Amino acid sequence: MTNWTVRKQEFPAIEKAKTALIIMDYENDIVKPGGKFEASGLPAAVAASKCITHTAAALNASRENGLQVIFARVAFRPGYPEIPDIAGPLPTGIRDAEALVESTWGSQIVGELAPLASEVVVTKHTADALCHTDLDQILRAGDVSHLVLAGVATNNCVEATARHACDLGYLVTILEDCCTSFSEEWHCWTLNNVLPQFATISDSQAYIAAIRKR
Repeated sequence: MTNWTVRKQEFPAIEKAKTALIIMDYENDIVKPGGKFEASGLPAAVAASKCITHTAAALNASRENGLQVIFARVAFRPGYPEIPDIAGPLPTGIRDAEALVESTWGSQIVGELAPLASEVVVTKHTADALCHTDLDQILRAGDVSHLVLAGVATNNCVEATARHACDLGYLVTILEDCCTSFSEEWHCWTLNNVLPQFATISDSQAYIAAIRKR
């Protein structure tokens, strides 16, 4: 059996006032048993990796140290008017599974990571949290230049958002233990071979240590 490991880098210098933790797609349909995507194996991978626990630690430390936290969730109106007939396999798979419908349990952010009333929640209709949302406007209005990403799946929303954020001129750091994918191989391969072109690869412990120093 292959022993997959992630090659991590030193956490970059951090300015708390210019940094935001972005938590993406931790929704019941995606990561919980009983959700619409349980058969994909992702909920089992989430449980095995303990990424919700690691993300909760990063979330709590961010709140305690005054960093901005933003949640991005994917959800659709009943009937999926946001998904065209010619859409690719990912959006059509969501529609075919009748998943992530607005105002249902499946589209809710998991209880372990529940947003506070004061925290921004961005709703999106694609993997990329910056695509056709107001996230970029919110970040620039808050003078945020450093995005710290957590989410599932690594090779879907995390990769898509990291690429777009890099193109927009943001400094991007990915907390690898706050992410996972459908297999350990996919998770590690993406972090080792794709994402270092767009982001620093770190983890929740290094992030928490960095923000507690400042």
